[in-house]
Amino acid sequence: MLAAVVALTLLTLGGAFTTIAISVNRAQERQLDEALLAEAREEAAEIAAVGGRRLTISDSPGPAANDVGPLTKYAVIYAHDGAVIAATPTWRRRPPRAEVLPEVFSAPFNLHAEREHLRGVIVPVQGPSRARLLLAAPRADLDGDANYLHRAMALVLVVSCGWTLGLASWFTRRLTRDQQRIMEVAHRAAGGDLTARVAQSSSDADLSQLGRDLDDTLARLEASVEAQRRFIAYAAHELRAPLTALLGEITFTLRRERDAKAYRHALVEAQDATERLCALSEDLLALARLGASSRVDRAEISVDAALRGALDELRGVSREASSTVRITPSSLRVAAQPNDLRRLLRNLIENALRHTPPGEEVRVEAWSAEGRVFVAVDDVGVGLAAPDRERIFEPFFRIERATPAPDKGAGLGLTIAREIAQAHGGSLRVETGARGRGARFILELPGGEIDHAATG
Repeated sequence: MLAAVVALTLLTLGGAFTTIAISVNRAQERQLDEALLAEAREEAAEIAAVGGRRLTISDSPGPAANDVGPLTKYAVIYAHDGAVIAATPTWRRRPPRAEVLPEVFSAPFNLHAEREHLRGVIVPVQGPSRARLLLAAPRADLDGDANYLHRAMALVLVVSCGWTLGLASWFTRRLTRDQQRIMEVAHRAAGGDLTARVAQSSSDADLSQLGRDLDDTLARLEASVEAQRRFIAYAAHELRAPLTALLGEITFTLRRERDAKAYRHALVEAQDATERLCALSEDLLALARLGASSRVDRAEISVDAALRGALDELRGVSREASSTVRITPSSLRVAAQPNDLRRLLRNLIENALRHTPPGEEVRVEAWSAEGRVFVAVDDVGVGLAAPDRERIFEPFFRIERATPAPDKGAGLGLTIAREIAQAHGGSLRVETGARGRGARFILELPGGEIDHAATG
């Protein structure tokens, strides 16, 4: 933009100044030519008047042009054969030869003589002599005015271009400083500095919005990267525990010969560690799949059918917990991926069973409101403190209890449940249990017919 502004200024002012200089020079030259021609014709008339007796040049002052007084007169009378008949004393040297002069009468021309730049004109002298008169005058004043005008305009042009460049530079920097700041933040972020922020607002509403959007994007990206780091660290820690137990059990068993009972005990421990590894691997793969997929292939399915499927997969957990699950029947339907919905409900019910005392009941109910379907899973466990109600959805988060309870889970069940809910355009939250204790997980999903446009 700077180059374009300076080039435009240079072309505009340069063109204007050139036009002005040419016009002024031509006007002054035309005035000198008119004065020369008038003086030459008057001189030729005087010569013709006395031509019968003599051919001489008068000693009157030379022509005057513009506001300049009479100019030095250079005059020569040439015979028809080119011989010099008479010349003014101003020709300190020999006057120019006739053959080097133009043959056109009354057409002004330039010539160099007597170390001066002259403007001359040739007119015929009437009479039998067929003589010609060359009248010339110095054009020093004309050339001086032209040079002065050229220098002045060149100086104005340089100053104008410099001023334009400075003003355009200042304006451009002021205009693009917000873009520059956003670009610097983007470069820092591209280099790995996710803490970079635009922060400052701009007088331009669009740039301010762009800066806020970039800051929000970087904040989410920073949080995502930090969550990914924590996830990798937690996953490595969770994988290390069962692997260490499995390796330790195998190593201890192989140190010496043992009886069948000891081998069986070692195999049971190894099986338990392997099951934990399999469950953790399955959960990690589920999280990776949910995070990588931006599209969910949905179908219209019954909420009751999904709950029954989840319960069938939890029969063993239910027997081990010595708790029951009571489902309030409903005829509601949701648009969801069947396997993902069943896994979501299974994780919620399994979590409730693990935190419900033996002999107590886990209650599950569903209802609809404003085109949305809600499913609540209510337990009567120890409940959750307010600060923990969001943290329990973080990967591998476990609540610190005064009396730790055995937990074979990997700490990913609720994380997967919320990821599935959000992937389906829904949400999952937790509040105090409906019976005044425990926790109540509320799942919200789109209900009714499938929105085919949204599903692909």
